[in-house]
Amino acid sequence: MRKFDYRNDYNLINNGIRGYLIQLEKELELLIKLEKNNIVYVEAYKKVLEFKNKYQDLNAIYKQILSDLLSSDNALYAYHNGKYKIDASKKGVEFEEDLKEIFRLEEKLRDYSVQVWNRDLTSFEDIENGKDFIIVVHASYLLPGTKDDTNYKDNKYSTQYLSGSVFSSNEMNTFNDIRTLYILDVDDSNYIASSEVDSVTRDGSTESFYTLKEIDINGDKHYINVGYSNDRNKSVTMISTPRLIEGLSIKRELSTSNELYRYNSLTNEVVLDRTKTKVKGVILLSNGCDILLSEYLYLKQLGIKFKCINKGLYREKNNILPYTNDEYDDFLIQLDNIDEIITRYNISEELLQEYYNEVILPMQYDEVIMKELNKKFSKYLPNISSNIK
Repeated sequence: MRKFDYRNDYNLINNGIRGYLIQLEKELELLIKLEKNNIVYVEAYKKVLEFKNKYQDLNAIYKQILSDLLSSDNALYAYHNGKYKIDASKKGVEFEEDLKEIFRLEEKLRDYSVQVWNRDLTSFEDIENGKDFIIVVHASYLLPGTKDDTNYKDNKYSTQYLSGSVFSSNEMNTFNDIRTLYILDVDDSNYIASSEVDSVTRDGSTESFYTLKEIDINGDKHYINVGYSNDRNKSVTMISTPRLIEGLSIKRELSTSNELYRYNSLTNEVVLDRTKTKVKGVILLSNGCDILLSEYLYLKQLGIKFKCINKGLYREKNNILPYTNDEYDDFLIQLDNIDEIITRYNISEELLQEYYNEVILPMQYDEVIMKELNKKFSKYLPNISSNIK
């Protein structure tokens, strides 16, 4: 799907193409380790190294092609015809053909990596609070806008890609610290690309080197372009897998926070075809001490199935306190405000009991938090007053 014509794109050789080759080599090295020397990745790695060895000096390749294009014969032909001859540069033709072989290799690796996504991702039914899992989620206060929900907008009214992120028992960074996480399926029909950092995705009307998928809606073509324009050191590929993205994300985050589950940066990104993606369920995420009543009421209103995940349980498994002092202080403020929420929305005792049973209890908050919650909710739910110590 990537497009490259040396006559028009030669300026990418020493930056975007360089970053692309660096990224492919890096990811293949890691995939070989993760997939225990799988022959598919080993052979692909050899081919990328062969290409890099053949074109060791990309700057020289760029200069040679530019020199060829600026020759008097080629310049005169382009002036009269509005474009260069296909064979204006022998070196350009050779480089383009070899690079397109790498593109085809990436597409084959993408097909194989999709199988790994299918193998490694945890099904919604198997997710259990406190246990290991790995999924792809879209963090949003509202429905994500897939074809199976009411927020979907087709064609020119919305970008036709959907951004998600790898979310797991080890990697719980979410966009804007949002707590409702829509679990997305990943398969051959919708997977486009993934990156351990924001992948800078664009829905455009023209093809380019960065185009990884074409989405056709009633004759209108959307070209999904993914990657950092003209970056010499990195790129976004189609070959990553869930565990690779998870591992690179954690490594990046630890370099700034020095502790798991403390986030100072954006999430990783998984780019999917919006028209082919479905929501499998929702995760209601707790930071270890919080009130998620508003989020619960929204999901309840829509009748969406969800599961509770308490980040505090995973922190404790890694010998980290389940929540910080700041988080606890914020929790107490939320708790003070809950009376106003209950009154404002006229929340019935029955609905409040459902929230208690479906969120508070499944979250498995620690003793300190449960004591505070029981004290507050006993005002409205007499049957839990016996839990107060």
